[in-house]
Amino acid sequence: MDNGGIMRLSFALPCSFTLLLIGCGSAPLPLVPPSIMTIESPAFADGASIPSMFTCDGENVSPPLSVSGVPSGAQSLVLIVDDPDSPSGNFVHWVVYNIDPTVTQVLRGTVPQGGTDGQTSFGEERYGGPCPGTGRHRYVFRLFALDRRLSFERTPTKQVLLSSLQGHVLAETVLVGTYQRLKE
Repeated sequence: MDNGGIMRLSFALPCSFTLLLIGCGSAPLPLVPPSIMTIESPAFADGASIPSMFTCDGENVSPPLSVSGVPSGAQSLVLIVDDPDSPSGNFVHWVVYNIDPTVTQVLRGTVPQGGTDGQTSFGEERYGGPCPGTGRHRYVFRLFALDRRLSFERTPTKQVLLSSLQGHVLAETVLVGTYQRLKE
């Protein structure tokens, strides 16, 4: 007790706990916001129509993409493009895994740097553009940052890939485009 009759308690807190409250050491640590990973396309805005050149009505090549904000601990990226509005419930148009985590641009009609194509619902290992039977469909470009590279004995499907991501996703982002056939 001190002279005023008040008992003083002192606790030894680990530096990792006090770091959140007051910092550790003599100099305060700067607060750095976490990176926010994004995927965009210069060909279409999020929620907008995908130009026909990237569909079965055009050249059927993948659109250009831009990636930013990949977490520093990422070892690879995975890209899955699918159509949740298809009659089958989810038609897979593109699967790419082990993309180099330093990639910032994916050129039109190319596989992202370091990436390997997985199997689509077309039964192929390449991009297959939007080609809805009727109506306007959404096409979801989902990008995952992983803390590891992936390895498979056979070409993976979307389902196999998703199960291998469990517990390894550092960040995820989505870009959505829409498309309705020119000739229905």
